[in-house]
Amino acid sequence: MHFAGSRPVGPEGKDFEQAPPALDRLHEEFEIDLLAFQVKLLEGLPLEGLTAEQRTAALTAACAYGQEALSAVRLSEAESLAAVARQIMAKSVSNEAKAESKVYFEALAQLRKRFGLLKRAEQTLASAPDDPVANQAVGLHHFFVLRDAEKGLPMLAKATDAKLAAAAKARQKNLENGAGKASLEEANAWYLAISTVPAEYKIDVQRQALEGYTLIASSGTGLEKAKAEQRRDELAAVVASAPERKPSTTKSRPGTDLPEFSPGLVGRFVLNGKDAGVLLTYQSNRQLNVDKLRELLAEAKATEGQAMFEGIFECPASTTVVIQWHRGAGEII
Repeated sequence: MHFAGSRPVGPEGKDFEQAPPALDRLHEEFEIDLLAFQVKLLEGLPLEGLTAEQRTAALTAACAYGQEALSAVRLSEAESLAAVARQIMAKSVSNEAKAESKVYFEALAQLRKRFGLLKRAEQTLASAPDDPVANQAVGLHHFFVLRDAEKGLPMLAKATDAKLAAAAKARQKNLENGAGKASLEEANAWYLAISTVPAEYKIDVQRQALEGYTLIASSGTGLEKAKAEQRRDELAAVVASAPERKPSTTKSRPGTDLPEFSPGLVGRFVLNGKDAGVLLTYQSNRQLNVDKLRELLAEAKATEGQAMFEGIFECPASTTVVIQWHRGAGEII
């Protein structure tokens, strides 16, 4: 059973510093959608209750998370984080944090422009499937961003950039011949395409060429091996200094379109209709420690509270489980 979604974690100002590392640990243990949780965390912050130092930290976090969203080409999350950043900037924050925001907003504007061009290219392909410019734009996105070679390579083979088209055809040829590994011909083709590919995809093409030369340098012989080693070293120095592009898709379970997650539940505690600012975790075959929850009930002089969990719940087939849930967009059961 998979319950999708997220809730604010650590919404009280005093808990904000502890929330990001807590989310990182949860991501390592439960394979949660970390970026989605980070967005919810910042959206739930009570800005009026934060000090200037805490607002500055929150703004820095929003920009850092935003840059991760841009790297993964997740425009929706990037827009949400930009909205949070603008709200925080309306309050007192440091000039350094404001400068970070400016850099982020400019990068977001570039991604919006790319998405606008991509949308128009897709519309063009609907009526003119062989259009070279549109095939190049959509093909680059599918091959390098979505990591979808099956859809991206045929489009790149029709690209207006002749060198890029030649590289895509060389990759297709190797795949069709059952040779998933790059040949020297293919590596050279990607290398030549570096000089003409659009700037935002240059590092991706460099990585593609580097992958081929690295393989050939380790298995080739003679002049072929020497040439591969030379270009491998040249490209390795460039690629090493560039940030890794994060995939924009989630891994799927074998044989299904469902996301791949690890068992475990993450939750919050609601007290008197308000989030108590407590992070709850639970794994099958473990007992939930409720001492802290009892303390909160006593402090609030309340008789009951509500623990709300999300994630993967695993139990033996012979166990009877009764679950009550509120269905929402994207939920699976």
